[in-house]
Amino acid sequence: MIKETVLSKKLFFWFFLVFAFTTLKAQELHLSQPLMNPILQNPAHTGNSDSDWRLMANYRSQWRSMGTPFISNIIGGDKQLYVLNQSIGVGVLVSYDRSGDGNLTNFSAGLMASLKKEIGKTVFRGGFRASYVLNQFDVNRLTFPQQYDRTQGGFNQQFNNGESAIGQSFSFFDFTLGTIVEHTFSNRLKVGVGFTVNHLNQPSASFLSDQNQLDAFFSYQAFANYQFNEKMLIKPFVIYSFLSKASQLLIGADVNYALSDQPQNIDYFIGGIATRSGFNRTFDALVLKAGLGFEKLEVGVSYDFTMSSIRQVSDYRGALEFGVILKGASNFLPFKTLPCERL
Repeated sequence: MIKETVLSKKLFFWFFLVFAFTTLKAQELHLSQPLMNPILQNPAHTGNSDSDWRLMANYRSQWRSMGTPFISNIIGGDKQLYVLNQSIGVGVLVSYDRSGDGNLTNFSAGLMASLKKEIGKTVFRGGFRASYVLNQFDVNRLTFPQQYDRTQGGFNQQFNNGESAIGQSFSFFDFTLGTIVEHTFSNRLKVGVGFTVNHLNQPSASFLSDQNQLDAFFSYQAFANYQFNEKMLIKPFVIYSFLSKASQLLIGADVNYALSDQPQNIDYFIGGIATRSGFNRTFDALVLKAGLGFEKLEVGVSYDFTMSSIRQVSDYRGALEFGVILKGASNFLPFKTLPCERL
């Protein structure tokens, strides 16, 4: 019985390490509400707003029904600047992930900049993000086979764990490059496509003494704004991301429905739906979203319903996500027509 317990602990420990490394290589930071933080999807979105500045905050809790949840917190902000008659976007993006019993954490802080070039009704944008990333876990929250106390029939964390080759933290610099092309077809329709390369420098990342190089992580995006009528704005999006043999396809749309005569000064209601899947597998989750929009504030909440085979364990429960966008004053100058009497 003791041997079986020690063996199971040993297997769990190595499973934790393999899972941690796999997470670093395949489980990139993602949101089910990509429109609530566009600068996370592509640094070329930095400053791409109808306001002078904006602040974004996101919270995501995943797999709570299956044990210790995955928690993601993201805060970002950007601003438009005009230098020598050139539109420049600058911004910051900070994220904090925590998962597992060992408190595996990922902290990232990055600075972003973007350039914009207009040719007729087409806008070209390019952006760059430089981030400092810190990964760590708390070894004291885990037990190891060498810590099994036969006299007490349990694990004693005062014993040496015998795993001196394992570091509890490592850090690196990470670079991301993105481009966007937008075209305005009419006053009702605008369409854009984007491309992002994450881990451009392919940094080394490992808790062990050997070096584990992160492969480049690619993402394609397509999005549009379609003014269906005076009250309804439809915002469809498609995001396809892939890293080595892992891929993810997110397809969905937000619908903003304008409201009037609201005592709470609510400008519009937000409803959304999306599906997450991959090209070579059935869809992973169904996402439903609701939110409210005000003059300078937008809030949204969504829930991922697990639809893959893991639903038999999770009972269809997946991820809860909140998003907030706070905007500054509009950078579009208002134009007013004044009556003029002819002489």
